Amino acid sequence: GKYQDLNRPQGAIGHFLKSLLFNQPIVIFGDGNIIRDYIYVSDVAKAIEICFFNHNFVNKKIKTFNVGSGIGVSINYLLDIIKLITGKSLDITQKEDRNFDCKYNVLDSSLIFKSLGWKAKVSLSTGIKLMWNWMVDNHC
Repeated sequence: GKYQDLNRPQGAIGHFLKSLLFNQPIVIFGDGNIIRDYIYVSDVAKAIEICFFNHNFVNKKIKTFNVGSGIGVSINYLLDIIKLITGKSLDITQKEDRNFDCKYNVLDSSLIFKSLGWKAKVSLSTGIKLMWNWMVDNHC
């Protein structure tokens, strides 16, 4: 989301959008079929806020919550969404798989929903639109 440090080596969406903004190739590792759970920063902030204001409940009963969308999305599908939202053609450079990349990572956030009523609200496409618009407006 907004204010993400795009110089750090993490955050596929931010890096893909930055590559598009500066007309550089998008680099992916492997065939693009790894699955990830993407969540918008405002949803994470809301989860932290809810935990903070319910700290007595959390401290006594539960130590850890997963905070995610619970929706698995492949890199290839993510790139399709980015292409639709930005209207730009994608120049993709495919590199070899990295042996440390987990093939599937989707979080089960049902415990925080059952305990505190939190769930992610910002859809993937809305989050990408927000990020893209911010980057374009601020020439990130």
